[in-house]
Amino acid sequence: MTEDIATALGRHLSHQLAYNVEPQVICVSERSYSRMTILEVDLGSHCQRYRAKTVRYRDRGPTTSAEMARSEFHTLSRLYEELKYSSYGTVPRPVLLLPQSGTLVTEEASGANLRTIIRMASRFRPRRRTLDHLASLCQKAGEWLAAMHSTTASEVEIFSFARKSEEVDRLVATCTAQGLPAPITSRVQRYLRREAQRPDLPLQLVLKHDDFIPSNMLIRSDGRLIVLDFASAVTGPPHRDPVSFTAYLDYIRADPRYRGRTIRLLKEAFWRGYGTNRAQPDDPIFRIHLLEDILGMYRSLPTVVPRRLSRPLVMALWRRWIVRLASELLDQEAM
Repeated sequence: MTEDIATALGRHLSHQLAYNVEPQVICVSERSYSRMTILEVDLGSHCQRYRAKTVRYRDRGPTTSAEMARSEFHTLSRLYEELKYSSYGTVPRPVLLLPQSGTLVTEEASGANLRTIIRMASRFRPRRRTLDHLASLCQKAGEWLAAMHSTTASEVEIFSFARKSEEVDRLVATCTAQGLPAPITSRVQRYLRREAQRPDLPLQLVLKHDDFIPSNMLIRSDGRLIVLDFASAVTGPPHRDPVSFTAYLDYIRADPRYRGRTIRLLKEAFWRGYGTNRAQPDDPIFRIHLLEDILGMYRSLPTVVPRRLSRPLVMALWRRWIVRLASELLDQEAM
């Protein structure tokens, strides 16, 4: 498979750059667990790295990997052209699509992972300078997301609270079967019944990343943001992406090494960057999406928590924390 990708990439670059000699492609590393291959190409005057990702999508029904790879390639092409001169950041430049194998090749993006930066720098009691730097990065993530949503805004659709409440209620049933405590279950169900009575609202759809979390973001040496992994990108309500980012910060707050005040400041910085034109924390559409994310995290815990000797204890702590987040959200709604 790797040899086929290297050959196809070499021919593509030779044709694109009008080389007389096919560029030499060297496989630098191959990660089978993520189906990722890093290819280094000798272009004569310099070397350029490319990232080849062989796509395998789950829970997509009849949609094939080739179709999803093609969709991600076109999404990246569109966003790269729209955002390549943006001061906030961009996406990896797509280079080649091999639909037969569901493989997408992009230029290798270099930079520090935002997840690592946040986790390393926000533990315990960060200094003011460190905290300001973290806040500026979260604000930049919000600015990038606002730019993408503005660029990709499309038609207006009616958002149905009743339909969304039904979807979340089915998720509640799954969580209850996995041990969600009865008191929080009844509170969530009362909240959903109340939300289902809200009138439908017009909502402008955008391209949503659908996995907009710090682990999918790189900070380049020049300070620009590069957002990765558009495998799940689809047109929909804009609220899902702010939910993903801010909920991630809430989840790491389960670790006592992260101070609640630090996480609150980072969330505030993100909202400063994103603005409140399309979504805001006290928006009922945002809140019901946030509740859906929290319950989805509870449901996915068995697949997220590593299988170790301490797994039962870790699972119990995580479940308690997620129930606490749900309670806090419902408390805010009742105020």
